[in-house]
Amino acid sequence: MKKLYAHQILVLLFLVGIQKSILGQNVGIGTNTPHPTSKLEIESQNSGLLIPRLTTAQRDAIANPATSLLIYNVDTDCIEMYSATNQWISIGCGCQLPGTFFASSASSVTAVSFIANWSTASGATSYFLDVATDPSFTNFVSGYNNLNVGNVISYNVSGLNCNTTYYYRLRAINSCGVTAYTNTINVTTTECKMIYDYIGTNTQTFVVPSGVNQISIKLWGAGGGGGGYDANGNGGNGGGGAFVSNTSVSVSPGDILTIYVGGGGTYGSNCVAGTGGGTGGWGYGIGGNGGNAGGSGFSGAGGGGGGASAIVNQTTSTLIAVAGGGGGGGGGGNVGVTNGGNGGGGGQNGSPAGSGSAGGTAGGSANEHGTNGQNRSGDGGGAGGGGGGWNGGTGGTTATCDCGAAGGGGGNSFGGSIINATGQNAANNTDPDLCTNCARGGNGDNDCSGTPQNGGHGRVVII
Repeated sequence: MKKLYAHQILVLLFLVGIQKSILGQNVGIGTNTPHPTSKLEIESQNSGLLIPRLTTAQRDAIANPATSLLIYNVDTDCIEMYSATNQWISIGCGCQLPGTFFASSASSVTAVSFIANWSTASGATSYFLDVATDPSFTNFVSGYNNLNVGNVISYNVSGLNCNTTYYYRLRAINSCGVTAYTNTINVTTTECKMIYDYIGTNTQTFVVPSGVNQISIKLWGAGGGGGGYDANGNGGNGGGGAFVSNTSVSVSPGDILTIYVGGGGTYGSNCVAGTGGGTGGWGYGIGGNGGNAGGSGFSGAGGGGGGASAIVNQTTSTLIAVAGGGGGGGGGGNVGVTNGGNGGGGGQNGSPAGSGSAGGTAGGSANEHGTNGQNRSGDGGGAGGGGGGWNGGTGGTTATCDCGAAGGGGGNSFGGSIINATGQNAANNTDPDLCTNCARGGNGDNDCSGTPQNGGHGRVVII
């Protein structure tokens, strides 16, 4: 019994020694001297380390993988590690996947589009782009679920909704496979605003989107053209366009709105005889032409009136709003009151000039078109044309002498809140939606060798 008890004591001491050796020291397999910085060192001349081999599906089935967990992916031929960013990343492949890359901030953001940007992934032959309306990417934008955009580093994402936040991410691809997703970028499209500028004698169209039953509008009529110069008399300035706004226009989804953007009246010529009247601008109401200078001398011709801007609901045959154009400036003369009269701003009368002349009347036309400025029969300036409007303005009249002629009257406006233009500047000209020189009356000229200005075109905004 004493020998058996002693033997048991020896075995116990041996096992304790092994445990202390394993727990307190580094472990070597194939070596008695593992490196002191390594808990485990394996040395072999004829074999290697074999880690678990899984398919992608098997890998993804691992519940709550630990950070730094390693596997060999038999589908991608890659050793993969589960990273602190909660995704599997390749740390070495027999076939090398594209390198690390990042999504970056969007650019050129509009109400219906933006440009997605990202850095270059080395070795990539193409990129997959996802765009969704939620950060979890469960609600993809149509056409942007794993979209192959080619070997580029930016892409125009279009067909979006205004004032909406979107999210995008990417993956790179080559013949070896596809990388993990990049970081996610969010971008919000601009407010629901459509801006219409003059494109010539053509209407434009806005179709009311689904779910929209009310819109806000802003309209500016066009400016009148400046009057021409005589040897001693300046041409009158054209009048600015009027402004109309309405923040509660009732519409129905699918309604077709026809947009008229008024064109600026053209200027009257300098120092001409029997010709030179400016052309009235196109619009819902067309501006009247400027009157020709007198045929028996060399005087200034009248500027054309500005065209009216308008919105018409074609579906319901309803006129929603009209912004009147400015009147054209009168041409300059040579004696007496030599300067031409200024055109009236939208909704304002034109200014008289030489003896016997009369400024055009705001909204005095029998219809939406401005009437022409009077031609001068003798020596003297031609009168400015009336601006287009809900009712157009009338053209100015000429003097009974070699004098300056009167400016045309501005067209009047309709619908919503109306601000008439005062003088040459557009009404509500500090509004951020009004472009530089839009709806402004053209300058009259003061030199035969110079050139008067055309009126500024109108603008229409739908929000």
